[in-house]
Amino acid sequence: MIKYIIGIDGGGTKTLGVLFDLEGKELHRVKEGFSNFSVDEKIAIENITLTIEKLLKNVSVHPNEVYIQLGIAGATKMKDKGLDLLLQARFNQPVSLETDALVGLYSVKRVDESVIMAIGGTGSAIMCLEDGKTNTIGGYGHLLGDEGSAYHLVISAFKNLIHEAETETPFGPLSKALLAHMNATSEQDVIPFIYSKNKSEIASISRITGPLARSGDSLTTALYKQEGQLLAKQIVQAKTNYIKSDQLIIAPRGAFVLEAPFVMDAMVEYLKEHIKAFDIDLAPQEPVVGAFNLAMAKQNKE
Repeated sequence: MIKYIIGIDGGGTKTLGVLFDLEGKELHRVKEGFSNFSVDEKIAIENITLTIEKLLKNVSVHPNEVYIQLGIAGATKMKDKGLDLLLQARFNQPVSLETDALVGLYSVKRVDESVIMAIGGTGSAIMCLEDGKTNTIGGYGHLLGDEGSAYHLVISAFKNLIHEAETETPFGPLSKALLAHMNATSEQDVIPFIYSKNKSEIASISRITGPLARSGDSLTTALYKQEGQLLAKQIVQAKTNYIKSDQLIIAPRGAFVLEAPFVMDAMVEYLKEHIKAFDIDLAPQEPVVGAFNLAMAKQNKE
């Protein structure tokens, strides 16, 4: 019989674990190093294992009395490798391994309401939850999408630079700022620069474009608004495809959609034109709470 829940949220910077009672009361928490499997599988597993060990030291339990719900970045490939079963054998407790995005989605969930979580950060993805069923739109990575993200914004800005050069249009403030960042004078320098950077490095250039938008540069402002609309269009598609209820929560998540200029406003404006009724959730709980909610949802099904 399950007496406790351990929820774990793991990503590229930390692994946060919390021991809960079945009422959702936090009894103890532990923070260790990163646990993104895409960064280093071995170290990630070590940090997850250490987190569980430290939490279990706070209770006296028999086998099968603690349900361990993991929400870890890059979890899919490790699930295929049977990591959940290995941890289950080690600790003699049931273990469920899911993605960090899924536990994030369950951190939004409220009773009898459907949820669309719109992730707009370095990349983008839309996740839906209704009647215990989850669906995803986007999330295919920067080569196949990522509309509504910092990465997509920066690439659009560089495409504009190239367009200005090819049409012999004088470089505007945005293109000049990008050229200065590259220590370059020509659009020809864009090719080696872009292809030598990873996705995160390219997305980080939004730190340069943001001040331009805030200062009133019309082109940069338009690009930011476009990203908000692109994210909103994916939300509308998710609502059309997967959500039947009128009790809808839309939860924007990620630094780009929450903090970048004009993105949130453009997104909400588009949503109001295309979705009859919804609430915006801007007060997120910790994803580790989502791990608890997901664990309880699984227990209630059994």
